[in-house]
Amino acid sequence: MGYGIVMFIDMQVMLMDDWRDEVVELVDAKYPFKALLLEKINIKPMAVGEVLMLPANGSVIICVFSNFGNSDEKFHVWLKKAFSAIRDRTAGNVRLAVQTNTTLPDYIRDKAETLLVCTFKSVFRQHLREDILRATLFLCGRQPTNRNP
Repeated sequence: MGYGIVMFIDMQVMLMDDWRDEVVELVDAKYPFKALLLEKINIKPMAVGEVLMLPANGSVIICVFSNFGNSDEKFHVWLKKAFSAIRDRTAGNVRLAVQTNTTLPDYIRDKAETLLVCTFKSVFRQHLREDILRATLFLCGRQPTNRNP
């Protein structure tokens, strides 16, 4: 795997009959994966922090199953579990793209993105050897802000 698009799939929302997620729909339009995802989870239900990798138009859609609405599931715990699973299933130059949630207020999004990057670094750094694994994380969807320094 060279390039993967990480999709955080909110399990509470996904299990609804009329599941629609703007980011999922946009990615599915270019990299069809939603039908296969729904088929796979009907065969084997997934738990929070589990990862399902689906091929789509020469890339890999990496579905990370999340539960943002359940405060019992700590974000960093299932995120570390998911990144560890991705690390263990990949080799070579790994490039992951994550769409940021543009509907969140900046201060919440900043905190989530910081935790995402720190967790990514800690998981991939554990096994980072120059000749075996390279990993890059792209945060997509963030618009430049006009904040004063």
